Amino acid sequence: MSHLPDVVEWRTEAWERLCEAQAVALALRDYPPAELQVWREHIGRASAEGRDLVSTMQGLHKELLEKGFIQEGWWDTLLQDAEFEARRGE
Repeated sequence: MSHLPDVVEWRTEAWERLCEAQAVALALRDYPPAELQVWREHIGRASAEGRDLVSTMQGLHKELLEKGFIQEGWWDTLLQDAEFEARRGE
C-alpha cells in the first residue's frame, strides 16, 4: 500500500462496503408472513405520512426485536447508518 498512497483513503470506504455485504448476506433468510406484515405496516405508515424509510428504522427495529423476528445486534450497522442519514438531512 505504501507505493499507492491514494489507495489508503479507500480503507474506510472498503470497510463500509464489506459491512453492507455482511448485512445483506445475513439478511438472506425466509421471512414469515407475520414479519412481512410488520414491515408493511411501518413502510405503509411512513409512506402515507410522506416520510422516508430511514425515519422508520428505529420503530421497525423495536417491533421486530420485541416480536422475536430479529436478534439484538443484527441491525447495529443499519441503525448507525440511518442515524447518520437523519442527522445529515437536518
